[in-house]
Amino acid sequence: MTDLEPDGSFLIEIDNGLLQGLNKGYAFYSYARTDIRGNVMPGPALEESSSRLFFYINKQVEPALMLPPPHFMDSDGLVIDLARLKGDGRVVTTHYPFMTAGDNVVLSWRDELGNSEEYTKELGEGSDEPLLWVIDEIKFLIAGGWCELSYTVNYKDGGKSQSPVQRFTISKTRGSRQVCPPPVIPGHSDDWLDPAKYGDGLPVEVDDYGIRHGDELLLTAVSKKVSRHMLRIDRSILDSKRLRFLVPAQWLQEHIGEAVKLTWQWARVGGAADSTPLDLILKKPLVLKPPFNPDATQQEPDPGEEVDPEMVSFAYISPSLLKFGTTIRVPQESETNNDGKITMYWEGFGTTGKYQTDTPTIGNPWEFQIPVLWYLPILASGSKCFIPLKMLMMASSAHLPMA
Repeated sequence: MTDLEPDGSFLIEIDNGLLQGLNKGYAFYSYARTDIRGNVMPGPALEESSSRLFFYINKQVEPALMLPPPHFMDSDGLVIDLARLKGDGRVVTTHYPFMTAGDNVVLSWRDELGNSEEYTKELGEGSDEPLLWVIDEIKFLIAGGWCELSYTVNYKDGGKSQSPVQRFTISKTRGSRQVCPPPVIPGHSDDWLDPAKYGDGLPVEVDDYGIRHGDELLLTAVSKKVSRHMLRIDRSILDSKRLRFLVPAQWLQEHIGEAVKLTWQWARVGGAADSTPLDLILKKPLVLKPPFNPDATQQEPDPGEEVDPEMVSFAYISPSLLKFGTTIRVPQESETNNDGKITMYWEGFGTTGKYQTDTPTIGNPWEFQIPVLWYLPILASGSKCFIPLKMLMMASSAHLPMA
């Protein structure tokens, strides 16, 4: 042991031969205070012992054995583009195994101009999601040309884990951007998606970007609520190159009728990139039942009558019931995607008696008024009309003969 330092600490020399024997390996280091107790217990007796410190000898820690670095949302790889940021910065840290209520996580900031700050979150019951951190916009404006981010997990029952430090360049001018392709949904290519088909969750795949052991990927699904999912590259993923996520079925059901944006990004020490988005609408398939007139009587076409093959319903109505206008209704068992806009078309044969409206009657979103003016030409000719219901790119029609 050497002499005490002014603060009471001291140095202990470890024989180099011992270190040579541990080359490329690891060791645990701890220290203890001893006391001499004379004849009661001859020799040194252990009185106090420190916690053990684990360290490697003459080799770097494997990335897969460390916590992954933090993810910066909306960065251009390791460049924070202030023109793109437009507001506060958002950082996501990993969903580490066995997150427990009482753990606390500390995010550390340091920048070129010497500013530093720590942000702390204490985990509550049911904490099992990646952690989102918000950093005030002003921090980036006064940081200089770079900032460094890392985080520490302090476990409830003692011990801690430290992530590596990730450095980001802060730029005020938009530069070239390393962009990954958007995520894909296997077997799906439409711009809308029916959540009912994914009762076990929505599988999402991303391309191999040059994965390495220990990389971490983050998938973000954005709508009214945000769903985040992490994937750590282990040996099995490295061998199979299967980069897959699963968006929970419940989250899909909660966002029926909403637009959803899926993006992903990866991070390792000294590297990062994000993707272009995949935009989707979550909705149920349209099921448009044939519209009907409440005063009409169901009646099949006359024998030999030529009818439009698109017609699926036929009915008869007396002109005497049409003197003051009429209404057309949409069956309520139709699936119109919640608040989808319905347009009702009333069409006579030829060029007369055509009318369309997307304004339902007051108090009944399933009913539409047809003014008398638009079917007078049909009444005068004793002709027939058909009433298609059209919504988006789908239609269902009913056929009403006039006599």
